[in-house]
Amino acid sequence: MQTYLLFTRLTPRSLRGPETYIELERRVKDRIARECPGLEWKVCYALFGSQDYLDVVEAPDNETMVRAAAIVHVEGRATTEIVPAVSWERFKRMIEEPAPAIDVVEEAELESFPASDAPARTGFSIG
Repeated sequence: MQTYLLFTRLTPRSLRGPETYIELERRVKDRIARECPGLEWKVCYALFGSQDYLDVVEAPDNETMVRAAAIVHVEGRATTEIVPAVSWERFKRMIEEPAPAIDVVEEAELESFPASDAPARTGFSIG
C-alpha cells in the first residue's frame, strides 16, 4: 500500500452551516467506501491555513487514490491535491541503494548527422 497526503480546500458553496461539515464527511466517506476498495483513511486533520483538511490515506494504487480525490472534489465542491509520501526509513533505504549505471554514449552515436547540417542533395527534383 502506498501512503498519500490529500489536501482539500472547500469552496464557499460547499458549506451552508457548521452541520454541513459532518454531513459532507459522511457523504464522502460512504461513497469512497463503495467506490474505492482497499483505500484506508489513517488520519484526518482540520487545518487553519490555505487548506481546510489534510488526510493521510493508504491506497493500493494511484488509480484508487485519484478516484477518491475526484469524489472529494465532486461531493465537496472542493479543490484537492494528492502528494505521495514515504516514511523516513523507506526514504533512507531508497537513497542508500546504488543508482543504476548510465551508459556513456558517444555524440556520433546520438545522431546520424548534426542538426545544423543541411540535408544532402540527391539530384532528384519534382516538377
